[in-house]
Amino acid sequence: MGKRKSTSAAMDSDSDDSMSSSSPKILSFDFTYHDLHPSTDYLGIKTLLKQLFDIDNLHFDLSALTDLILGDGNREGGTTIKTDGEESDPYAFLSFVDVDRHKTNPALASLLTYIAQKSTPNTALTALLQNPDMHVGLVLSERFRNMPVETIPPLYRLLLDEIDGKPAYAHITHLLIPSRTFHLTAQEASFHIQPSTALPPFSKRQKPTSSHTPSTQSEPADGLYDFHPEDTLLKEYAVGYVDYTFDREGERNEESFGLDTRGRVMVLERGRVEGLVGRMGEVYAPPTGA
Repeated sequence: MGKRKSTSAAMDSDSDDSMSSSSPKILSFDFTYHDLHPSTDYLGIKTLLKQLFDIDNLHFDLSALTDLILGDGNREGGTTIKTDGEESDPYAFLSFVDVDRHKTNPALASLLTYIAQKSTPNTALTALLQNPDMHVGLVLSERFRNMPVETIPPLYRLLLDEIDGKPAYAHITHLLIPSRTFHLTAQEASFHIQPSTALPPFSKRQKPTSSHTPSTQSEPADGLYDFHPEDTLLKEYAVGYVDYTFDREGERNEESFGLDTRGRVMVLERGRVEGLVGRMGEVYAPPTGA
């Protein structure tokens, strides 16, 4: 039976009319949470994985990785967010894969090798990932543009319930979470200029936490901003993380088109996830009256 937890929230319309207007349309939705379903979620999750890994998705067999997430032999944990019933396409997902159980899967092995290579600048994190006493649950999560951050805390609460509710996961010591960042030049940051592909704030009704607006995050010295608002808390609770650039050809310059997105990998101790989930629920609670 699918999960039926519901969250009411609002999204800015990204239609041409709303983008050209000084007052974008606000659309209200009831978001519902569902178990993973191979027959309806395959294309949506594969698309979101491509978005998560940006240009570096070309390094991976996304079809096989999606099969691993949805396959009958896995079904370890995961949730989608939808707006039009269980048979509709997912707007967001969060999945859990026991790395010990699936480490011989070629698609997972390729992703883990990639993460290990990208983590080398952080020697402490590299040592942790190589520790034989570390047993990892891989958390893959992504959402479509303009999805309100208020929809995310329930995803992590459901994940925690699924992990804690299965004795087979008692050995899991850490969660490994890939995500994204974006970089602003000093000029973009100083004038609070959003690059042409930066997304508009999620909603007027939402607390001002959109990571796509530099004014809502203190200007970092390296120009890197959290792509998703909740990553601020994930970093706070992480035992370690590393930021890295995607494998694009050539260097960016003033003529480069699009948002300068980059990658991030975070590692959380399992014992801290309960505190993280509680804090997410406080910081990103739905607006009063939603």
